[in-house]
Amino acid sequence: MNFLKFDINILLVFIILTSCSKPKSNVQINDIFIREISEIDRQNNSNIISTTPSAAIQLVFVKLNNGNIYATNGLELHNIYVDNYKKEYNTYYSFLKPLLCQESVLKSGQISNERKYPVFQIDDNIIKNSFSDLEKKYLEKHKDIFLFYPGDYPLNIRYTILYKLYLSNFHITFDDYSGSFRITKNR
Repeated sequence: MNFLKFDINILLVFIILTSCSKPKSNVQINDIFIREISEIDRQNNSNIISTTPSAAIQLVFVKLNNGNIYATNGLELHNIYVDNYKKEYNTYYSFLKPLLCQESVLKSGQISNERKYPVFQIDDNIIKNSFSDLEKKYLEKHKDIFLFYPGDYPLNIRYTILYKLYLSNFHITFDDYSGSFRITKNR
């Protein structure tokens, strides 16, 4: 009888612990991509960036504590990390991983007013679309890449399209020459 009580107590403890744990995001950004971005911290003096991995200039998206989304890149996030989170996180990678996988949020007050990329709200109509719907309506396919010409689309629509692609593990860069976003599937 004591054995049964012990089993029930163990089961109750397990249920309590799992029900109290923070839910994980189902977003799985490629870990190799995150590690490539985090190389900024290993290759450079913490205050001077002289070597930039190509992944660090690709567009990434992070949640903010006010419910908005911040479109940015690894360089800008590195500045935020150095200025605000270096004592809290041992490595830039440990800061990036939960942030890029949408499991943690940045404080909106920590973003510079002189930022290069926008803060936006998710457009509910766009986020519900499948990739094939987005491809048909907004993207041009060229060999192994897609191009998105933002044109006159409102900011929230434009960046929700890119955010949806980011969550699906697409790599996004901006091509100044053509005025388009270049989108490639992560392999």
